[in-house]
Amino acid sequence: GAAWATGKITIAEEHLASECLSRALGQVGLSLPTRRSPKRALLATAQGERHELGLRLAELCLRSHQWRSVWLGSNTPTDVLSKHLQTSEIDLVVITASPWMQDVSSLTRIATRLSHVCAAQQASLVLGGEGPWPEVPGSARIDCYREFDTLLSALG
Repeated sequence: GAAWATGKITIAEEHLASECLSRALGQVGLSLPTRRSPKRALLATAQGERHELGLRLAELCLRSHQWRSVWLGSNTPTDVLSKHLQTSEIDLVVITASPWMQDVSSLTRIATRLSHVCAAQQASLVLGGEGPWPEVPGSARIDCYREFDTLLSALG
């Protein structure tokens, strides 16, 4: 993304590189073991967000801690996330937004709603990426994988 933003590569080149990395991350993640009864993490990008590469890296962190990923992917409507949370056994929700997502009021609505649903379902909420997430009680704001790894260690 940074190379594209500075004009060093074209959009097509950036998309090709991102897709290659995304596929490689998926293959590496599948090769990592999981527990017999793993904790489950719901993964999605915020509604309106299409960049999912950071979420794929978060999934690799989860797999390294032997968590199972429930992948809902990019541009997931908040209603869909909320309903899925209410009907599934989820221990952790990871929602990401890239710096290209600049709709602060939308991210505030998403984070607030999901924090309420997560609290009711006793699931932890992580707001990830470099998007302008608000400070929301009951959530963890993570913008680097080292912090995410530390959080996963604490969650067991």
